[in-house]
Amino acid sequence: MKIHGLDATILKPKNDLGKLAILLPSFLDTKNYNHIKFLEKELNSIGYFTISFDPTGVWESDGTIEQYNMSQYLRDLENVIKFAKSKNKFDEIVLIGHSVGGQVAIFYASEHPEINTVISIMTVFEDSLVKNWKEDSLRYSKRDLPNDPKSFKDFAIPFTYKKDKLKYNLDEALKNYKNNILVISGNSDTKADPKNVKKVYDMANEPKKYININGISHDYRQNIQEVKAVNKKIIDYLYILNKVTIVDENDNIIGYKNRNLIRREDIYRANGLWITNSKNEILLAQRKFTKKNDPGKWGPAVAGTIEVEESYRKNIIKEAYEELGLKNIKPIKGSKYRRYGEHNYFVQRFCLKVNKKISEFRIAENEVEQIKWYNQDALLKLIKEKPEIFVKTLPDWINEFNNK
Repeated sequence: MKIHGLDATILKPKNDLGKLAILLPSFLDTKNYNHIKFLEKELNSIGYFTISFDPTGVWESDGTIEQYNMSQYLRDLENVIKFAKSKNKFDEIVLIGHSVGGQVAIFYASEHPEINTVISIMTVFEDSLVKNWKEDSLRYSKRDLPNDPKSFKDFAIPFTYKKDKLKYNLDEALKNYKNNILVISGNSDTKADPKNVKKVYDMANEPKKYININGISHDYRQNIQEVKAVNKKIIDYLYILNKVTIVDENDNIIGYKNRNLIRREDIYRANGLWITNSKNEILLAQRKFTKKNDPGKWGPAVAGTIEVEESYRKNIIKEAYEELGLKNIKPIKGSKYRRYGEHNYFVQRFCLKVNKKISEFRIAENEVEQIKWYNQDALLKLIKEKPEIFVKTLPDWINEFNNK
């Protein structure tokens, strides 16, 4: 089908889990290549609403080759995401791009904090195509047809592509992007040297992961076994990324479950970090209005759910960095208690002293609406006057960590 003139493939999952994955082809590639077709089917089978598309000016999408550039590709992606959001509500948005498609994913995600995860496959800072392009010349290239690898489609790309591409800085984009990123390289890649791909990982912020896969070439789409190997790494990564720890009544781990599939009888693990300063002020965070639990309410400065292979302490340190930009912290362990009701979980409390102005925190806009320092007496008064704007357990936090 067409989305704003873009030839697109849309796969809707049987079970709606509120997860969107958008697959981004590389330079002059098409969404109909095997590495994209196979991956979108696998993602769809595990609950993702998937969209792949050909950018403006190439293959079956509207427009001319003169319109094909990074700026237009980013506008195309924006239109695709707006279309998807008009059809469904998504709690998770994943961008997956190969080579130049990975650059598109990073550039876009760096300006849109609602993007939860970027998967960058064989992406480098500077591609030889742009570097060696002579001024005001056409660049000729060809791509094999998806179902006929011995036949080719020819392209003549104007120099304006390079001029537009030079406006974008991958270093800055990686510095600005603060959510999950998986960087994949292939050790048989002769176009995107794994050492250069690793530099993208090195520049990225946590949380991040790097995988170098044996026997994988840059054009791995041409080999089904290589496609399966890369896709398995992606699916495994997303599988762990979306799993939370499930425990028994004694807080012993009994398994892991997709957070969107947690039922009322499931018991999971959660964390909270109580932050105060030397003035005895309390830092509170207002939850995003898009959150399923307590949307828009004020609570402890940092909160999180324990995921696969995480301890309570490891998770709260990670969450403090992701949500507020705090590094090298040593939170003090407090009490652990069990919550019953619509949501059943254990909560481990931690506390920490931090002397920072609000402007000195780096807030995760996809997790937190805003943060604010509260005078303790004023806060207690406000809780009595407007209890509905706070999480129910806030008075318990104050009682436990008062004057600590």
